[in-house]
Amino acid sequence: MSEFEPSEFTGDSPKAEREGLPAGYRMRADPHYVELLSTPAKSDRGRGESPRPRDEHAGVRAARDRRLFEQLSEEINAIESASAMLSADPSPLARRVSLDLIKAQSARAAWLLRAQGLSGAADPEPVTRTRPIGALLAQLRDRVSAECRLVGLTLQVATDDQTPVTIDDALLLVGMTGAVLALTGMAAPGDGGTIRVQPIVAGGELQAIEITEDAAPLTGSALQRFFDPSWTDRPGGWLAAMGASTARAAAERLGGTASVAALDRRGATIKLVVKT
Repeated sequence: MSEFEPSEFTGDSPKAEREGLPAGYRMRADPHYVELLSTPAKSDRGRGESPRPRDEHAGVRAARDRRLFEQLSEEINAIESASAMLSADPSPLARRVSLDLIKAQSARAAWLLRAQGLSGAADPEPVTRTRPIGALLAQLRDRVSAECRLVGLTLQVATDDQTPVTIDDALLLVGMTGAVLALTGMAAPGDGGTIRVQPIVAGGELQAIEITEDAAPLTGSALQRFFDPSWTDRPGGWLAAMGASTARAAAERLGGTASVAALDRRGATIKLVVKT
């Protein structure tokens, strides 16, 4: 897990590696994004030609694409390592951990591709369908349960609400998954906290989704920077930054907003307000 400065967070020092994980295994990626953003773009000049107008966003997109490929490469390498461990050690513990690693890394890789598509595309026509909100949250639970187990967090998802909701459910799932990844990145292995996902329903309609973690404290300065994609030296590194910014982008595409608030003692809640 990426290190973070104590001036931003006030939790205990990082915990030792969890039992059963491969030696040297990293749950989060190193923060390269800021370095890439700060690298000046080379001028595009031909012989005897005037310099072309510079696209101010081209360097950001290129840096993001490059970091995405690096992250996907790390996920694939981790899947290969977990597969090798699954074959080499038949013990129940090794098998359970290996399967969770494979599930978590493959789910992350799939989410990264969806999140990158969300960040780079123009606003497409929404693809809406009507589903019970509980069924949608059950799908989220299946996607992130292995991730939460690997960092020692209990996952609680309210899947019993059968309120029908008409929404672009694929987009909402991408946003909720990003919010979970942003919050799991705050917790050190062994913190023993809980991630809770709760729908807010009023008048028979979905108003918002609240995703809460109660393990790691969040300071005022961290709250202000929470959705900033360039803040990659946070706990969880680049992946957590990508998760937070994707959660906000998804909520805005759904006609709503994303906000984060600190809990009284420890933890934080991301609220995704959506328009149905």
